[in-house]
Amino acid sequence: MVATGGKDLNQSLQSSGSRQLIVCTGIFLLSLVCSCTFDRSHWLFEDRDAQLDFPLPDFSEEEEIEPLSGLGQPCSGDDQCESGYCETFGEISICSTPCTDSCPEADMACFEGWCVPDSYCDNSAGEGYGDGPGCIGTVCDACDEHATCVQNPDDSYTCRCNEGYYGDGLWCANIDECDEETEGYPFCVEGAACTDSEGSYTCDCGEGWEGDGRVDGSGCIDVDECDEEADGYPFCVEGATCTNSSGEYLCTCPAGYQGDGRIDGTGCTDIDECDSETDPCGQGSCTNVEGGYLCSCNSGYTSSGEPFPVCTDIDECEGETNPCGQGGGCTNTPGGYGCDCYNGYTLTGTPPTCADVDECEAAEDPCGAGVCTNQDGGYQCACNDGYHAEGAPFPTCVNTDECSGDVNPCGTGFCTDQTPGYTCNCISGYRTSGGQFPTCENIDECDEETHTCGPGTCVDSEGGYLCTCNDGYHAE
Repeated sequence: MVATGGKDLNQSLQSSGSRQLIVCTGIFLLSLVCSCTFDRSHWLFEDRDAQLDFPLPDFSEEEEIEPLSGLGQPCSGDDQCESGYCETFGEISICSTPCTDSCPEADMACFEGWCVPDSYCDNSAGEGYGDGPGCIGTVCDACDEHATCVQNPDDSYTCRCNEGYYGDGLWCANIDECDEETEGYPFCVEGAACTDSEGSYTCDCGEGWEGDGRVDGSGCIDVDECDEEADGYPFCVEGATCTNSSGEYLCTCPAGYQGDGRIDGTGCTDIDECDSETDPCGQGSCTNVEGGYLCSCNSGYTSSGEPFPVCTDIDECEGETNPCGQGGGCTNTPGGYGCDCYNGYTLTGTPPTCADVDECEAAEDPCGAGVCTNQDGGYQCACNDGYHAEGAPFPTCVNTDECSGDVNPCGTGFCTDQTPGYTCNCISGYRTSGGQFPTCENIDECDEETHTCGPGTCVDSEGGYLCTCNDGYHAE
């Protein structure tokens, strides 16, 4: 069983003598924190929850244990020192203990955080100078508080200002490394903020940089906040684009969002584009969505340009099919179109189109002296005899002047036009055939026995006749 400080419990009890009350505080086997009472027959361990009674060891069989060394005594290991610390100073190893200003022993001095003999002087640096409390002599008593007394090779002593101070050692003043007039300035790299302190200085690289900022150190290195390996990554909220630059970074929110995009800032919040004085849709109603908005456009308009659309006019006239139909020309208008209908068509319906006009159903027959048949965009006329159609696609039946043609319908007579038809004034030997469309026909005087041949034979000819007289007669 081992007591606090690494001592064997039997050893502690043996060195203490018999019938003593020993108070032990530590962690023992079975993890008990207890009070130990010793008499000549038993150990009694008491704690609040249990009592353990152990037989007294036979001290006559124990081997003799040497006492531990005190402060300043030579040692070769921590287990030989009462303090538990065996430290080496120069070429000697002694029992020591940590210290701040002073040591518990009168002949000990606090040196570099450890208690050492006040006569200790380390001159093993190889430069002929000593260091330690034993190096201090009459001359060193005059050293400045910011100086170190060093022993020279001839056993004389010199005061030397510590790092960060200047002077002759008897007096030492702080070196202001931040002053531009100081030799060796600058001590901080460009961009780092210099702060002077007693015997030292610091260089602050500032936000977005890392390093000690010193010219003779690591300097200032830009922190790439956009690098996934950077400490503290990410610095931008999800969805924002990170752009690194010298000593800083920029988080850009995606379109439709506003803010600085930074996790430690305002982040990115949706912009309600519909909540503005000007409706972004124009000819329609706006509905906000994350990162954009939607447009429900009015008739004749369509939404285009997501995620930030606008209602644009639909050009109905550009389609493959003319909305006005074959009977009219299409003209686009904001939100709609207009139809310029051709003759024979009329504008009708919503949306508009050009519909055929049935001219034959009108109260007055457009053909007049004929029969009307409707067609797309017009009609046809089947005219009565003596008439012909003129004026397509909206004709009418007009009188035909049969007498004005290249061919005289009367033949050998004179033609006079009538409405409808014509009359013939035939020359001698012809007569009109009669009817609406007459002609001049030859009169067969021989057949009709209207000739005047007398004693002879009648032979008919166009427009007259010939007489073949009997013997003794001649024609006149």
